[in-house]
Order: sequence, then C-alpha cells, then structure tokens
Amino acid sequence: MRATFLALASLVGLASAAPTAVAPPSGVSISGIKYGGTGCPQGSATVILGNDKTTFSVIFDAYTALVDSSTSALARQNCQLAFNLNVPNGYTYTLTTVNYRGQIYLEKGVTAQQTATYFFAGNSAQASKISTWKGPVDYNNWVATDSFGIETLVWASCKQQAPLNINSALFLQNTANRRATGFISTDNIDGGFEQKYSIQYRRC
Repeated sequence: MRATFLALASLVGLASAAPTAVAPPSGVSISGIKYGGTGCPQGSATVILGNDKTTFSVIFDAYTALVDSSTSALARQNCQLAFNLNVPNGYTYTLTTVNYRGQIYLEKGVTAQQTATYFFAGNSAQASKISTWKGPVDYNNWVATDSFGIETLVWASCKQQAPLNINSALFLQNTANRRATGFISTDNIDGGFEQKYSIQYRRC
C-alpha cells in the first residue's frame, strides 16, 4: 500500500498578530527526523521540505484504520513525528491551520475521529484539533479544515532550537452497531491521506 501524508507549511498572515507575520526567511531546512507508531512503522515515512520553504510533506506507506463485524469494536492508528524545522537566528514560527484529506467510509453506527496535536520539546504548551464523523458517510475524497485560534498558537523558542512534535491518530468505533463497517484509508488513487499544516513566521 502506498499512501501520502502531506504537511503543508504555507504563509498565512494574521492582521491581529504582533509582531507582524513575515515571509519565510532564507536558510529554512529540516533535520533530525524521527517517527514511530502503528500508522508509521520504521521505514515507512519520509519528510520533504518544499522548494519555496513554505511546505513540507510527510509520505507514508500505510495509515489506515478499519472496523467491521470481525474486528474489535474500537480501532486506533497513530503516528508520532518529530523533527527540527531550522530557521535563521532572529526568526520563529508557529502552525496555524491543519487540513485533512483522504478517503472515509462509515456505515450507520460507526464513528470516526482524526486528532492532531503539535508542541515543541521542552515546552508544556501545545495545540490540538479533533475532527469527528458519524456514519453513514461515504467520501472518496473528504476534506476538513481546522484553525488553531490566535490565543492557542504555540511558537518555537527564539532562544534555542527545539524539535517540532506532531502526534496524530485515527480512531474508529462501531459499538453502536457491531455489524457495521467503517474505514479511513490512506490508499487513495489521487494522492492519499493528507494532513496540511500552515506555518506563520515572525521575527523574534
């Protein structure tokens, strides 16, 4: 199975934020990639930074959850990802938006949930988003968008570099109808499952 998990970092201006958002500085890079989980076992993921430094893509071989009459009533897949997004001295960044895209099928009585949390190592502050669907649902190409509120934005430290951690999970449950089938699939003909994160840069 070939699947894609994309994390997109595109410039988003927030007029009410202070100081003012700026364009991505030169010299942005990614290093120290580590990951693990039932949805991303070792050797199954790659992280690629876009040429314009406003996007990064995480490509997975598998990230699928399934429930039916032959499985347990609850299915969970997760991925814990950590890496350094290196920015020049005098700059910091935060994640502002997360977009989900993929394939989902839920019969009546099945509930699905997608969660995403990000934080920086050594910082207790974190931002989380949860998307929930209840069957019947049949989306060959579903899209959902969540924005982290200004008051909950978590910024990278200006004093020292710390790895960015992104923990995500897929949940499925058919306790309301044990004969019902449901799945969220990363195996999609036109690009697979995606999580797209928007980044906002600013000066320290």
